[in-house]
Amino acid sequence: MKARIDSHPLDARTFLAGAKGKPFVPAGFTNRFRAMAVQAGLPDGLSPHGLRRSTCRRLAEAGCSPHDIMAIRGRRSLAEVPRDTIEATRTGRMRRAVDRLDRIDTRTDAVKPAQAARQFPEGN
Repeated sequence: MKARIDSHPLDARTFLAGAKGKPFVPAGFTNRFRAMAVQAGLPDGLSPHGLRRSTCRRLAEAGCSPHDIMAIRGRRSLAEVPRDTIEATRTGRMRRAVDRLDRIDTRTDAVKPAQAARQFPEGN
Protein backbone atom coordinates (compact mmCIF):
# COMPACT_ATOMS: atom_id res chain seq x y z
CA MET A 1 0.00 0.00 0.00
CA LYS A 2 2.77 2.44 0.93
CA ALA A 3 4.48 1.81 -2.42
CA ARG A 4 1.26 2.70 -4.26
CA ILE A 5 0.88 5.88 -2.26
CA ASP A 6 4.53 6.82 -2.78
CA SER A 7 4.20 6.26 -6.53
CA HIS A 8 1.22 8.62 -6.80
CA PRO A 9 2.15 11.92 -8.52
CA LEU A 10 2.53 14.72 -6.00
CA ASP A 11 0.78 17.21 -8.27
CA ALA A 12 -2.27 14.99 -8.87
CA ARG A 13 -5.49 16.54 -7.62
CA THR A 14 -7.25 13.20 -7.26
CA PHE A 15 -6.07 10.34 -5.12
CA LEU A 16 -9.15 8.12 -5.16
CA ALA A 17 -11.06 7.61 -8.36
CA GLY A 18 -14.20 5.80 -9.36
CA ALA A 19 -14.48 2.92 -11.81
CA LYS A 20 -14.07 5.22 -14.82
CA GLY A 21 -10.97 6.90 -13.40
CA LYS A 22 -12.77 10.13 -12.55
CA PRO A 23 -12.80 11.66 -9.08
CA PHE A 24 -15.54 10.45 -6.77
CA VAL A 25 -18.36 12.81 -5.94
CA PRO A 26 -18.97 12.80 -2.16
CA ALA A 27 -22.15 10.70 -2.30
CA GLY A 28 -20.51 8.23 -4.69
CA PHE A 29 -17.54 7.73 -2.41
CA THR A 30 -19.78 7.28 0.64
CA ASN A 31 -21.84 4.67 -1.20
CA ARG A 32 -18.72 2.82 -2.34
CA PHE A 33 -17.26 2.95 1.17
CA ARG A 34 -20.43 1.51 2.71
CA ALA A 35 -20.58 -1.24 0.07
CA MET A 36 -16.97 -2.21 0.83
CA ALA A 37 -17.69 -2.20 4.59
CA VAL A 38 -20.62 -4.59 4.05
CA GLN A 39 -18.48 -6.77 1.79
CA ALA A 40 -15.81 -6.89 4.51
CA GLY A 41 -18.39 -7.94 7.09
CA LEU A 42 -18.03 -4.79 9.17
CA PRO A 43 -20.87 -3.46 11.35
CA ASP A 44 -23.63 -1.34 9.80
CA GLY A 45 -23.48 2.43 10.08
CA LEU A 46 -19.81 2.99 9.25
CA SER A 47 -19.02 6.04 7.15
CA PRO A 48 -16.01 7.85 5.72
CA HIS A 49 -16.76 10.73 8.09
CA GLY A 50 -16.58 8.43 11.10
CA LEU A 51 -13.33 6.95 9.82
CA ARG A 52 -11.81 10.42 9.46
CA ARG A 53 -12.93 11.42 12.95
CA SER A 54 -11.61 8.24 14.55
CA THR A 55 -8.30 8.65 12.71
CA CYS A 56 -7.96 12.19 14.08
CA ARG A 57 -8.77 10.96 17.58
CA ARG A 58 -6.10 8.25 17.30
CA LEU A 59 -3.56 10.73 15.98
CA ALA A 60 -4.26 13.03 18.94
CA GLU A 61 -3.96 10.11 21.36
CA ALA A 62 -0.62 9.25 19.75
CA GLY A 63 0.62 12.75 20.52
CA CYS A 64 0.43 14.26 17.02
CA SER A 65 0.30 18.03 16.95
CA PRO A 66 -2.80 19.89 15.79
CA HIS A 67 -0.83 20.93 12.70
CA ASP A 68 -0.11 17.25 11.89
CA ILE A 69 -3.77 16.38 12.30
CA MET A 70 -4.83 19.38 10.24
CA ALA A 71 -2.59 18.24 7.39
CA ILE A 72 -3.81 14.65 7.43
CA ARG A 73 -7.46 15.60 7.80
CA GLY A 74 -7.27 18.18 5.05
CA ARG A 75 -8.47 20.96 7.31
CA ARG A 76 -7.74 24.53 6.30
CA SER A 77 -7.39 26.00 9.77
CA LEU A 78 -6.46 24.92 13.26
CA ALA A 79 -9.83 26.09 14.52
CA GLU A 80 -11.43 23.05 12.87
CA VAL A 81 -9.16 20.45 14.50
CA PRO A 82 -10.79 20.40 17.98
CA ARG A 83 -14.03 19.10 16.48
CA ASP A 84 -12.14 16.01 15.35
CA THR A 85 -10.06 15.52 18.49
CA ILE A 86 -12.19 16.62 21.45
CA GLU A 87 -12.76 13.04 22.60
CA ALA A 88 -9.05 12.24 22.56
CA THR A 89 -8.23 15.50 24.28
CA ARG A 90 -10.63 14.78 27.11
CA THR A 91 -9.54 11.17 27.44
CA GLY A 92 -5.87 12.05 27.29
CA ARG A 93 -6.19 14.86 29.82
CA MET A 94 -8.13 12.59 32.16
CA ARG A 95 -5.47 9.87 31.94
CA ARG A 96 -2.66 12.35 32.54
CA ALA A 97 -4.49 13.83 35.53
CA VAL A 98 -5.06 10.42 37.10
CA ASP A 99 -1.42 9.47 36.46
CA ARG A 100 -0.30 12.64 38.22
CA LEU A 101 -2.52 11.89 41.19
CA ASP A 102 -1.00 8.43 41.43
CA ARG A 103 2.48 9.96 41.59
CA ILE A 104 1.88 12.41 44.42
CA ASP A 105 1.50 11.80 48.11
CA THR A 106 -2.17 12.51 48.77
CA ARG A 107 -2.00 12.05 52.55
CA THR A 108 -2.95 15.09 54.56
CA ASP A 109 -3.09 16.02 58.22
CA ALA A 110 -6.32 17.94 57.71
CA VAL A 111 -8.51 14.83 57.71
CA LYS A 112 -7.47 11.63 59.38
CA PRO A 113 -9.08 8.53 57.81
CA ALA A 114 -10.39 7.14 61.13
CA GLN A 115 -12.04 10.45 62.03
CA ALA A 116 -13.55 10.82 58.59
CA ALA A 117 -15.09 7.35 58.80
CA ARG A 118 -16.78 8.19 62.11
CA GLN A 119 -18.03 11.57 60.92
CA PHE A 120 -19.41 10.28 57.60
CA PRO A 121 -20.79 6.77 58.06
CA GLU A 122 -21.67 4.82 54.93
CA GLY A 123 -25.07 5.45 53.44
CA ASN A 124 -25.26 9.17 54.31
